[in-house]
Amino acid sequence: MKKIKNIFFSIFILLSLLSFSENNVIKDDYKGAFNVSKYLIEDFSYNKNMKIDEKVSNFIFDSLIESLDPNKMLFTQKELKEFSNIKPVYAKLETDEILEVGIYVVNKYLDNIKRQYDYSLKLINKYDFDFNNDEIYYYDRKDLDYAKDLNELNKIWKKRVLNDVERLVIAGDKKEEIKKILIKRYKSNKNNILKMTEEEKNEIVINAFVRAFDPHNNWYSPSSSEDFEISQSLNLIGMGAQIQQRGESNIIAKLIDGGPAKRSNKFKVGDIFVYVGEGETGELVDVSSYRLKDLVKLIRGKENTVVRIGVRSSETAPVRIIRLVREKIKQEDEQIKSKIVDVDNKKVGYIIIPGFYSLSFDNTGRSVSEDLKQELIKLEKEKVESLVIDLRNNGGGSLSEVVKMLGYFIGNNKIAVQVKDEKGHVDKYYTNLSYDLTWKKPLVVMINRNSASASEIFAGAIKDYNRGIIVGTNTWGKGSVQSVKPLNFNQNGNKFELGIFKYTINMFFRANGSSTQVKGVAPNIEYIKLRSEIENGEDKEYKNALKWEKIDDTINEKYKFKLSKPIYILENSHKRRIKKDEKWKLVEEQIKYSNKEYDTKSTTLNLEKRKQKRKEKEKIQKAFKDKAIELGIPVETIFVLDNGLSYNEDDLEKQNKEKEILDEYIDPYTIESARISLDLI
Repeated sequence: MKKIKNIFFSIFILLSLLSFSENNVIKDDYKGAFNVSKYLIEDFSYNKNMKIDEKVSNFIFDSLIESLDPNKMLFTQKELKEFSNIKPVYAKLETDEILEVGIYVVNKYLDNIKRQYDYSLKLINKYDFDFNNDEIYYYDRKDLDYAKDLNELNKIWKKRVLNDVERLVIAGDKKEEIKKILIKRYKSNKNNILKMTEEEKNEIVINAFVRAFDPHNNWYSPSSSEDFEISQSLNLIGMGAQIQQRGESNIIAKLIDGGPAKRSNKFKVGDIFVYVGEGETGELVDVSSYRLKDLVKLIRGKENTVVRIGVRSSETAPVRIIRLVREKIKQEDEQIKSKIVDVDNKKVGYIIIPGFYSLSFDNTGRSVSEDLKQELIKLEKEKVESLVIDLRNNGGGSLSEVVKMLGYFIGNNKIAVQVKDEKGHVDKYYTNLSYDLTWKKPLVVMINRNSASASEIFAGAIKDYNRGIIVGTNTWGKGSVQSVKPLNFNQNGNKFELGIFKYTINMFFRANGSSTQVKGVAPNIEYIKLRSEIENGEDKEYKNALKWEKIDDTINEKYKFKLSKPIYILENSHKRRIKKDEKWKLVEEQIKYSNKEYDTKSTTLNLEKRKQKRKEKEKIQKAFKDKAIELGIPVETIFVLDNGLSYNEDDLEKQNKEKEILDEYIDPYTIESARISLDLI
């Protein structure tokens, strides 16, 4: 507590030195936000002893370029040579100088965006392409060099445009429709990027710097902070609609059940946003060409306040102005949900946990541990015989929530996780329930490569205490702990609202002493891996990922549970079942096919050769679909052939229908996990 007080006292002194004017809310003091962020990293972060030398400075500058141009499609070697002298000393400059140079680089990026998209529009309007050439287009250029100069870069973009055209030709589109689609795409891509604000530019520059100390450090600008808080607490107040940007317009993609928009019966899926007005009489702001994030800011607001929204059903239809009162919106896709899976005439509870959300700074929102408790009580009443918890694609969240949740399964006063700070001091976090609830029935936890951070703590503890069986594929390997500090202060009648800073302060360690960093958590029973899972992970995603560590094992053997069967027997039963399971085989065959395709980072630009390749894929897809129909599996689970469209250009009704089908579908992995849980009885 004393350390925390000292941090805030120091920040208070630092901010008091910043310039301000009387009675003013200050949100755009980017130098101040950067200084506080640097101060927290250099004095209190886990990697605070890292020295900024020439190597680190080069890394920070290169990270800035990479964040803007990850596929090496915008900057040339000639342009980057301009920065060769500044790179080695960039990170040692004064704060305002780092921002000045960084903003210059971002503006150069924006100039290049305009230049290359204007060039692409010129090509598509001319529509003079050679479909018989045998050139190769590399759509993944991360491991290639930057183009030497603009002439070479334009050749790459010409190939990119031709690739976009050929994809649509192969999908069956004609010349005029192709031109219409791509002109709209290129214009909207260009214009949306060029609307970048000064706040967003500074956010990019600051984050390139702070992430050098740890890739999970992040400064959220005042605008980004709201989205971050909502993602952590699920405390969203608005109209109750999912919105999708299409071109430069925004449309209603889905009306959320129970939300004010759906209850009004005045909105329809596909409606285009035209105006937003605050309150009963506020000015109606024309939002017809707003970016999605800018539109959402206007629609959100305080609970029980009025917002007026103008929409129309098509570009030529009249505008309808609709009055709504903002409400808390249930975010079903992000919340815990449970189902009962019938397997071999037995009931198995199935709980999906998308993330470990918690109450926000003002104690509003939702708590995942409380939601889990309610789901467990509900499943107990249903007399399920075992339980499967699905942590696939759960990227983590609140550590304190995970500790509470583990108490439901391993009981009170058990070490759930160990945490080591930058000085080497280790704290142990114990389960401590204020109510008597322990799930005593068999448990299986599903994981995959996208299970990270707090998910790994949960799965690791269940494994270490032998409380259940972990199935799936190895987790991501994020073992660092971040502290979240709102940079909001009052000083001499001025209010500073400088966003939120999240920075790495500790490392996670399982109760058995093993860090989850890099190595993650391995399953007891492994399912087939996607190639993308092998190629991804903490150390593969981040060049400066922290290293794996080991500390003392703290588990008392008397606290370990005894599984009803040895793991090798459970695994043998699993292997015997899947050999006969046709649905499982179909999933594995698809994964094997996907893994073969994964290595493809380029394509020929010879149209006839591509058409032949397409015919081969159509045959493979048809065989998979026929088998799926035979087995009663939704064909929506089968891979989709490229139609040349981006997600926000495709048919909205079809997208919503497919999502509904896939959300309801219980996949073979889940069914097999349920069977493994029944093996534990």
